[in-house]
Order: sequence, then structure tokens, then C-alpha cells
Amino acid sequence: MTNIDKGATRNLVAFIRAYTDVLEKQLQAVRDTMRETTEGVMDGIQRISDRTAEKKKEANTVLVSTYTNPSEDAKKTMDSVQDAVAAVFDAAQGTKPASVTAAPTDDDLKAKLRRHAGFFSKHMEALETLDEDVQGMLLTMMGMLSRDDVISQRVDHVVQSLQAMQMSLAYVLVDFEARCRQADVDKVVKDLKSFTLRTYTTEEERQAFVSVFGEDKKAS
Repeated sequence: MTNIDKGATRNLVAFIRAYTDVLEKQLQAVRDTMRETTEGVMDGIQRISDRTAEKKKEANTVLVSTYTNPSEDAKKTMDSVQDAVAAVFDAAQGTKPASVTAAPTDDDLKAKLRRHAGFFSKHMEALETLDEDVQGMLLTMMGMLSRDDVISQRVDHVVQSLQAMQMSLAYVLVDFEARCRQADVDKVVKDLKSFTLRTYTTEEERQAFVSVFGEDKKAS
């Protein structure tokens, strides 16, 4: 064991520590992305639920105020429509209601119906945005879920890096005295760094690498 190059050994150990630090940063980023994705989806579900409940409450309020317990204006509008309809039926049957001197024309009836529909639609306008709101929320959630592919890729990159490091160390350890020389260690380090950078597909991964190894990425 006296022929071991201690300087090369120290450099190899230092590199392994730095390399595992890079992998730790990658796994931390994966964990953060998974947490953000989960929180984003759950928040989207809650917002859709809250928005739907809000719109349901608004619709119920409109129905109550329009039909069950109408305001004075709504009541007058509905009574006017009902009187006009009754007048049409009475005219068709040859009778004339006491409250109406003449049967309304088709245009009169249509005008009253339009006023009634307009009164109701005015209160229902807010409900028309529900589909649009929910669609926007669903698109946001789909965007969050699309991160699944990125997460899977980054985990695969970490696994590949670990396998590459295992193979590199196996090469050195199989004949440690002969291969733990500075030239061999430098080659192992260079090849492993180069392989690792080639597997990365996101700028965030590369930045994590550079934060540990500096501008070594130029060597790739």
C-alpha cells in the first residue's frame, strides 16, 4: 500500500464529495418541484370548488329574488307578462278580462316578454363567467401537471449519474494502487463531468452543476 498516490486519492475523494453535492442539489430541486406541483393542483381544485359554490349561491339568489320572493320591480314585470298572456287567451276564447280593455297584439306581448327576459338576464350575467373561470383554472392545473415529465427526466438523470459514478469508481478500485494516479483520476473526473452534463436537459440542472464545479461546463 506504500505505492498509493495520496494526492490523487485526496483529489478523488474531494471530487466524489462535490459530485454527490451536485446530485443532492438535483434531488432537492425535484422535491421542490413536486411540492409546488402538488400545492398548485390542490389550490386549483379548491379555487374551482369555491368559485362553483359562489356562482351557485349567486344563481340561487337570482332565482329567489326573481320568482320566489321578487322585488317590486320584478313583480310588476311578471304581473304585466301574466296579464298580457291572460288577455291573449281570453281574446282567443271570445271573452275579455275586466282588467284589460283590449287584447294585446303580438308585438305588445313580445315586448313584455323581452322586458321580463331582460330583467332576468341582467341578474344572470355574472353566472355566464363560470365556464370561462373554470376553464382558466383547469388550464393552470394542466400546466402544473405537465411538470410530471420534467420531474421524471430529472430523476432519471440522477440515477444515470449515480450509475456512471459507480462504474468510474469500480474502474479505479479494481486496481487501486495502479489506477489511483493523478492522470487516471483526472481522466475519470473529466469523463464523469462530461457525461453528466450531456445528460442534462434543463438550464436549472446545468446551473446546479456549475454552482459546484464552476465553469467546468465549458469543457463539455
